[in-house]
Amino acid sequence: MKAGFKVKICGIAEPESACAAVRAGADFLGFIFAAASPRAVSPAKAIEIKHVAASAGDVRFAGVFAARTLDEILEIADALSLDVVQLHSAAYGPREIAALRAAGREVWLLDSPDALPRCRAAAVYPDAFLVDGAKGGRTGGTGCLADWRRVAALKAEGSRVVLAGGISPENFTDALATGADVLDLNSSLEISPGVKSPARLAELAEILRRCR
Repeated sequence: MKAGFKVKICGIAEPESACAAVRAGADFLGFIFAAASPRAVSPAKAIEIKHVAASAGDVRFAGVFAARTLDEILEIADALSLDVVQLHSAAYGPREIAALRAAGREVWLLDSPDALPRCRAAAVYPDAFLVDGAKGGRTGGTGCLADWRRVAALKAEGSRVVLAGGISPENFTDALATGADVLDLNSSLEISPGVKSPARLAELAEILRRCR
């Protein structure tokens, strides 16, 4: 079993779910700042949730961005003191990575056909590539499994990898076996968009107790 992996629970939209996710063993909580997502939150709401969740345990916070300008991302990341900025669009690349790294943020970039070549050409790399399941033009939040083979391919390039897309308590150990550094769960833990299920979080917590 892979040691040292981390878990991100994304789509956090209410304080109760945030605290329950922390207690279940999440290392990262994810706020979605993409207006098209049913789990989107405003920066003000995220600040409120972050304050409550931080009292529940040691956790880091990630912001997910898909259609924001660089200036908007920098402003939100600063307002929330985000630990991680997740650039969840193929439109982002070395320019955004460099600016965010200069601002002291850890950066995860969505894996896309030209993401690695662009980073290699500019000699600017994210802290991790994020592999997610796409469907119908949507690059995330689909609940569909990603191409897990991409984990090994990116690891062979020396990259850290975050694996998302359809990961659940049922397939968690199989996802972990890919060698991903971070496993990112969202809709499989929900009652409704943004509202996490206590029962599903308890299942995840039990798995984490066995794996760690």
